[in-house]
Amino acid sequence: MKALNLVNKGIRLDGNNANVWYNKGMALINLQKYHEAIRAFDKVLKIHPHDNRAREQMDLAQKKIMELCSFSPSSPENR
Repeated sequence: MKALNLVNKGIRLDGNNANVWYNKGMALINLQKYHEAIRAFDKVLKIHPHDNRAREQMDLAQKKIMELCSFSPSSPENR
């Protein structure tokens, strides 16, 4: 949570800093806040459209969301 507070302070100082937005996305992934992380990585890509690391992390966050949505404790493979 401390890292998230620091990056939010950085965003307030310079909201167009792609590195700060990337760090926010990573902090949110560590907190398992995948939807918010995707929004942060999207901001990176608006600033730097060809940032491959942000695109990769966004893809990973989307996969995590899909995994969480597809998990069902009552499905046969989870018994």
